[in-house]
Amino acid sequence: MGEFMRMVSVVGTVAVLGLIAACGSGSGGEEDGSGGPGKAGATGGAEGGQAAGRVGDAPVPKAYDKGKGWSQPLEWMAGSTAPAMPVTVAPRADTVAYLLGASGGFTVEARDAGSGELRWSSKPWTPPSPVEEPSADGAAGVPSVATVEQDGREYVVVWAHGMEGKDELHDGKEVVRLAVFPADGSGDGTVPARQVSVPVDAPSGVQVRDGGDGALVTWDPVGSDTYGVSVDLTTGKRNAFGYEDLDMPQCGPASCIGGGKVVGAGGEGPVVSMETGGFGIPGRWFNEDFAPEGVWKDPYGDEINGRVTAASPGHVAAAWRVGEAGIDGRWKWSLHDARTGELQAQVDCDADDVAEQGSLRERGSGRTPELSVSPGGRYAAAGPAAFDLKTGEGVCVAGDGDRKEMHLLSVTDDGIGYGYVTEETEGPQTGIQVDLADGEPEALPPGTDLPFRPLRDTALFLPLIGGGDTPAVQVLHRR
Repeated sequence: MGEFMRMVSVVGTVAVLGLIAACGSGSGGEEDGSGGPGKAGATGGAEGGQAAGRVGDAPVPKAYDKGKGWSQPLEWMAGSTAPAMPVTVAPRADTVAYLLGASGGFTVEARDAGSGELRWSSKPWTPPSPVEEPSADGAAGVPSVATVEQDGREYVVVWAHGMEGKDELHDGKEVVRLAVFPADGSGDGTVPARQVSVPVDAPSGVQVRDGGDGALVTWDPVGSDTYGVSVDLTTGKRNAFGYEDLDMPQCGPASCIGGGKVVGAGGEGPVVSMETGGFGIPGRWFNEDFAPEGVWKDPYGDEINGRVTAASPGHVAAAWRVGEAGIDGRWKWSLHDARTGELQAQVDCDADDVAEQGSLRERGSGRTPELSVSPGGRYAAAGPAAFDLKTGEGVCVAGDGDRKEMHLLSVTDDGIGYGYVTEETEGPQTGIQVDLADGEPEALPPGTDLPFRPLRDTALFLPLIGGGDTPAVQVLHRR
């Protein structure tokens, strides 16, 4: 899985799933009777059923108890180079859902995060046929799963990019197919409450996530007139965002050019991140009206400061240049309310190459890095910056000349952030934790697995087993 481990966005969490697992040893050995790679299939393998015990022998942060939890190997993912892991968490339902291989397609299993009890499972679901023929590594046509909230209810959305209606006589159409399941469902052999096919023209970067008010489907819009589609999960109604929806009237005639991307879809319209700088909801709010103190502003109005680095359904994180003409290498990071633009927190953070870190300028990626938010909503983390929405302040773990560059992946309700050292390109990543109260990062023991998504009393981990070839879903309790 070497290539899979390297497919990591600098502040994103889509491909970062693989890196979290890479922080651990991946030895897959048995420990105290836990389900190792040789036993997992009997207790919680590809056919589902009872979840296994913990897998692997990599250490975890002291806040988590390896002796109390459950796991599920994803054996069908062994050796895959897919850019996203098919696992998601539903915080309100306190549920972890994932995909398993099945005859004729894939099944969804949803387990209680605390007990590992199977809450519901689906009948086999068949994704659309791949746009391209599958390669030897099996990357093409791999479906994924996301949690989307709408009208106060959580849904597990299984999705895949492919072709519908293609055969010897028909060209078919390129789509992203969504299968919608209520996260708080129950029973075996459930079927989707709704299936929706979204027409796309997507050379790369297909992404499905919570847009703030239903599902948001986006892709790299090269050669396409559509820049994203929001989907109402209860009615199936689709709302496409075209070029005119990305037009930012708050910009001057020479600024905000070159196109943009939709990074959210709730409230009064699409939240748009412009490629050359600037973000907001067209005609509603604009980032320059909520700029942090001390950031540079072009006196001629030709260049817009502020670039989106990550987004969640309720927030947008951004980086701003500071200083005369904005060319002295100083940066400030900020957190904004996605619906109103209101500035919620800020921190000075001079990360290396900050303009490229999640700024969406890399047109080939197409993906918007996801902002990690603590379960209770007080804290958020985006790459080298973490924010406290209560105090309005933040913490920066960027390199400072002597200290190495670091990025954060998750943050808990008690203000502990977890991440890794970014400068290491070979061997296991060095994991870190930082208490947002003092901002001082601490190196974790070599090979430590990191929590990807904290929940109420547990956290989701993604260790590697089978000699580092097979990912596993693992949920551990806090001490």
